[in-house]
Amino acid sequence: MKRILIFLYLFSSSHWALPAQITELNEKGVLIVRLESGEAKLKTIQNLIEKGGTSKQYWEQQLETVQLALEHKNRAIVAAFEQNYRFSEVFYMYDVDSKKLTEGATEAIFLNKDLAKDNNIQLNDRPFIIAAEAETESGAEGIYLLRPNLERLEKPLPHFVKLNNLFFLFNQFSSQKAAIEKRYQQAAKRLNNKLRNYLLKRGRVEEVD
Repeated sequence: MKRILIFLYLFSSSHWALPAQITELNEKGVLIVRLESGEAKLKTIQNLIEKGGTSKQYWEQQLETVQLALEHKNRAIVAAFEQNYRFSEVFYMYDVDSKKLTEGATEAIFLNKDLAKDNNIQLNDRPFIIAAEAETESGAEGIYLLRPNLERLEKPLPHFVKLNNLFFLFNQFSSQKAAIEKRYQQAAKRLNNKLRNYLLKRGRVEEVD
């Protein structure tokens, strides 16, 4: 009997603790959207440039191409969340600062809307969830929601939104930049709706425009 009671207590506690993470995000928390820095790739290209030789000019062009592509993608993500996400406040940071975030060293890691680090943007001990782009085991691309320790949220919590790869590939034929922008616009809107609907079903949040 004692074992049964302990099991029921643990089940009940874990079950009711689950929505609290999403409720806190909505009421007083921050969604931290992790952006790609491309640090490793850029460093590799920079090393090739420093070696000189006949391919130096080629790698210089590649460096510029990669930097511009990363900047456009990250600006598209920021614009998408600014325009389509209303569930909570949103901060932005580069993936290379993830360790600092988990260790609580949050000064000068958050970015303003121009992708510049801004020490005026502070968490101030507010709860947060991280939104990070990654691939599933099957290779599908999407945005996962992570706990502060970088562990992924799991069902029944909202935990993942799939990036629309089919329409993305199709739209690239007309305009690659427009396709990237539309892809993240859809993802931000889908994530906002998934979080909102999760709490609406539990009567824990008002309708969000």
